[in-house]
Amino acid sequence: MVTHDKAEQSTHTFIPHERFVTTQRHLMQAVARVRPGEFIWLIGPSWSGKSEIRRQLLPALGGDPVYWPCGHLPLVSVRAVLNQGDKFNPKDFALRLHQEITEPDEAWTSASSRVGNPDAAHAAAEARAASSIWREVRARTPERVLRLSFERMSKVRGLKYIIIEEAANISRVGKNQSARNYMLGIMALIEEIGCCAIMIGTHEAAPLFEDAQEILNRSEVLYMRPYSLKIEEDVVAYASMVKAIGSGIPLSHKTLLQDNLDLIALNGGGIFGPTYRFLRQADAERCKTSERVLTEKHLRTASGTARNHTSLWSDIDAFNRLADARRPVSLERFVGPSGTKRLNGSNND
Repeated sequence: MVTHDKAEQSTHTFIPHERFVTTQRHLMQAVARVRPGEFIWLIGPSWSGKSEIRRQLLPALGGDPVYWPCGHLPLVSVRAVLNQGDKFNPKDFALRLHQEITEPDEAWTSASSRVGNPDAAHAAAEARAASSIWREVRARTPERVLRLSFERMSKVRGLKYIIIEEAANISRVGKNQSARNYMLGIMALIEEIGCCAIMIGTHEAAPLFEDAQEILNRSEVLYMRPYSLKIEEDVVAYASMVKAIGSGIPLSHKTLLQDNLDLIALNGGGIFGPTYRFLRQADAERCKTSERVLTEKHLRTASGTARNHTSLWSDIDAFNRLADARRPVSLERFVGPSGTKRLNGSNND
């Protein structure tokens, strides 16, 4: 299987490692539980494989088009893109929803879509949105009309799922705008249609559900965790993934990668994408010197700078703080001892 790294615009072999498979299974279990008008959130670090999960999710949810009722469309998948001012634009979002329900790209249903760039469908959607026809639609049609049209057509088409990738972008709003209001609008939309929303993003999407109780009440949150070298089972799984990534690289000795797992984890963060890039960069260093096998020297040469590591690990730390947050379990913290007594029917005042 092949996936695509958005940062480097390069293809590489994707490996269905333990964390990916486990997250995928938990996501499908959440889908089985979700009800119309509810949210599922898949939160993971950048380059952890969320786009690959989304690509494999689409055919699993949609099924074989042969069995779709005439005119029906079970799902649409869109990105929450930013405009040129690096802000979320609700009209652009409404346009992409409208575009997907009226001019759907069903390439994801074919077997060929399961290899190559998992973001190819989004790239095709962006190209269509940039066409003269859709530019004119955007210019002439108010946001509320685009939204209402999507809502009506979704009901007719029997829409069950809206998949929204890069969900954290919804939190990047203008000065006088409210991300909470946008989320309440999406909540009202899926309730009216009778579908559910699957939101995919980094930890930066957390305020969208944590700061709006109405959204949180309708949400199930799944975290796609990096491998931790503090957990024995994670060490074994990460080492197995590293070994699989390095299987096509000529090594100076068979335990080279396992012997340098700390160095690899420093640069890879326990995440598939950065780990893959680091090992490929080390192999590129080997090729530069025309050496026959990869050695520890090449791994050290490929290692990033302190600034690289700080950037990578600050994002991982922020994600881990969110996923590991201690949830309050005592009502007394919020209403005080006397309030707890009243709720328990033991007020002696």
